[in-house]
Amino acid sequence: MISFIGTIDSLFISEIMKLVPCSLCWYQRICLYPIFIMYIVSLIKKYSHANEYIKYFSGIGLLIFSYQYTIQMTHTKSAFCHLYEDFSAVDFIFQKFITIPFLAILAFLLIFRLTFFVKNSK
Repeated sequence: MISFIGTIDSLFISEIMKLVPCSLCWYQRICLYPIFIMYIVSLIKKYSHANEYIKYFSGIGLLIFSYQYTIQMTHTKSAFCHLYEDFSAVDFIFQKFITIPFLAILAFLLIFRLTFFVKNSK
């Protein structure tokens, strides 16, 4: 459910609110979108090892957004920034520290932690 809500939320932000995602946001989406699909397919096919793939995808997404959140909060220039985009720009902020990358970090961290509680059946 976390990845599904994150997917719907990211599509809402880009399509309804018209906030154009940066390159790092696209990498996050590459990590987030397959998690829900992998989970559904593993339930249908009764494949018990999808948890490992979900762990890797969520771990990579967690690293990407931790990097982006650090850039945003310190207002530094990233080596990945292009001339037309600035990863340190903050489009949405709540309570002076909750940004879109912060919410993504929470989602990926929760997914990553939950993968350790799921036992692979033989």
